[in-house]
Amino acid sequence: MEALVRRRVRCLSAAATAVLLLQAFAPRVGWARQDPQWIERSNSHAQVLLEALARISPEGAGSLGVEGFDTEILDLSPGFI
Repeated sequence: MEALVRRRVRCLSAAATAVLLLQAFAPRVGWARQDPQWIERSNSHAQVLLEALARISPEGAGSLGVEGFDTEILDLSPGFI
């Protein structure tokens, strides 16, 4: 169980790092300024990533703004399993 939690944290951390790097460097790319529709495409790609992260780690989905994964949160309280 602990290994599963660690794996989820690593996946979420890697994905968050990737998103932050993309946000940091996207404004510096020339095509980003020339094509205002890139924002819509970027948002649709980000939504796919957020949905995948929410399936892997539903505990962090709410903090990422993804709704509908509250019922999939792992309950570690005594007597649950």
